[in-house]
Parts: sequence; C-alpha cells; structure tokens
Amino acid sequence: MLSLALKPLGRALILLMGSLFLSTLPVSAATLKLCAVPQLYLALEHLQGVLTPEFEAHYDTPSALLTKLQAAPDTTQVCDLLLSSDERLPITLIRAHKGLGSALYPFTRAPLVLWSADPALFAGIPLGSKPTKESAAPTSCPAADEVAAAPVVRPPDPWDEPAAAPLRPESITQAQWDRYVNSILLRAAQADSTSELDQALRSVKLTAVAYPSPHLTPVGYVAQQVLAQAQLPRKRYEYEHEYMVYEQVRAGEVQCGLVTKPLVVATANSNQGSYLTIPRRVHADVQYYVLLLEQSKDKPEARAILTHLRYDPKVQAVLNQFGFAPLAPEEP
Repeated sequence: MLSLALKPLGRALILLMGSLFLSTLPVSAATLKLCAVPQLYLALEHLQGVLTPEFEAHYDTPSALLTKLQAAPDTTQVCDLLLSSDERLPITLIRAHKGLGSALYPFTRAPLVLWSADPALFAGIPLGSKPTKESAAPTSCPAADEVAAAPVVRPPDPWDEPAAAPLRPESITQAQWDRYVNSILLRAAQADSTSELDQALRSVKLTAVAYPSPHLTPVGYVAQQVLAQAQLPRKRYEYEHEYMVYEQVRAGEVQCGLVTKPLVVATANSNQGSYLTIPRRVHADVQYYVLLLEQSKDKPEARAILTHLRYDPKVQAVLNQFGFAPLAPEEP
C-alpha cells in the first residue's frame, strides 16, 4: 500500500525535476536587428559571421527609417542599432528620445570619387583606379527611393552670401552651424594646395560633371567643396542624391559624377567604369554613424556589435573591401 501511495509522489517529483532542468537550460536570445542605409548592403551581408553576435539587417532610405522608428512604440520591434550615412538621422532620433545620445559614434567613412562609366577614362593616371570584378555586386542591391527625374533648383544657402542683418544665434539651425564650422575647419586644413588633384584632372579631357545637391546630403556638401577648388568643367549638373548622379553617368547622360566610393564599388563589374579618388584633405569627411536605440540600451549583444563596428580590424577590413575607409589616420 505504501508503495502505491509513493507512485503519484514519484511522478510529481520527476515532473518537478524535469521542469527545473528545463528552466536552467540557456535560452537563445532573439536575433539583433540592424537598420541601415542601402550603401551598407554589400558590406553588412559579408559581415555576417564576422560581426558578432548574430544579426539581421534591414535596409531603407534615411527618411523611411526615420518614419518607421518615430512611429514605433517599441523600437526593438524595428531595430536595435541604426547605421546611417548622415548624422542628422540619429540626432533627430536622439531628440525624439528614440536613440541613446551617449551611444552615437562614427565608425567608418566613405571616400569621394569622380566616377565615369568609361573604364578607360581614369585608368592608369595618378589617383585613378578601375573597379574590379572581385568587387562586383548582385543586382538585388537595394536602391534609394528618394530619386527625382530631373535636376533640382538649388535653394539659397545662408552662408553663401552675407546676410543683410546679423543672424541671431537662436535663429540659426544646427545644420547651418555645422556647415559654418566645417567650412572653417576645412579652410584651416587646406594649407596644402590641390595641385595633386589638378594634375590628375589635367590628364583627362572632362566636358561635364554631375553632383548631388549640397543641401540634402553630406555627399552633396563635400562635392560642392571640391567643385569650388578643383579644375573641373564649367558644365555642371545638380541632382538630388548620389544615386541619381550615378544613374545619369551610367546612362551616358553626363560624362562623370561625384559620388562616394561604396556606391561605385558596389555596382561595378570587370568592364564598367573607372574613378578618380578625391584626396581626403580637400573636403570634409563623409562619415557613417552607428546609434544604439534607447530601448536596446540594456542589451549587451547590441553594445557588443557597436564595439566591433568601431574597433574590430576584421570588420574594418570587410568595410574597406566594399569601398569604405578607416577614420584614422587623417591623411590622405
């Protein structure tokens, strides 16, 4: 009788021990989500397995990412980390209490190049290079949706001409201050002349150049700095974004265009295009930023990815392979 009474107790003990055992097993953490601009597509796809821990990446334009994150009650459902080609996007999210202000860092930069669809135009001259087959990209690389069909009319810039009355500090936007400070820093850094670039440009016959709007993206802003100094043709076409510049040049509508190197490397193949590298010292950097989102600040995995992006030499090597460059050293 006693043995019969112990049987239900034994079954209960077995069930209890089983539940305790299961509760002590490690629980696999949810895969981290990275939101990134399309220029990072190839690099991030090849960073799978190199950049740890495991992550899944989602790509969209800055405006679309901003809309998604601002509307999300829980940003972890959208992404844990944001990778942006423009500091305005993460700063806007920080001001909206969606991003962590103490966890915003530049992690790489995009060199500026003068690109042509002609593979022979810049090949074999100083600062010249031809895209290689090893850097070819799949045709499924996401494209920006913020592209218009015609050149845009350039709006006035508050720093182009002296204001009729002094601007009051409280009336100046952060973007205006950034442009003003950058222009001062750039002039101070330009003790060297642009003779190296001018010598390379004299090696080819250029008839027209396209460039992105200096008021919409950092790429356009630094392109304007180069146009103001280098011996480039007077026939110039302004478009909204560098994707549009690339498409116009690829289609043969314009001879060459100022874009960033990741865009050229990501779309080049063995018989398409050549580019001239614009020396770093003649323009401000086009930096890429990583931001830890507010609701992911307690995730050690998210902070680990942030650290690896900034400091892991293997990660930087992959970024370099797809057209990016390290933040240091400062030259060339």
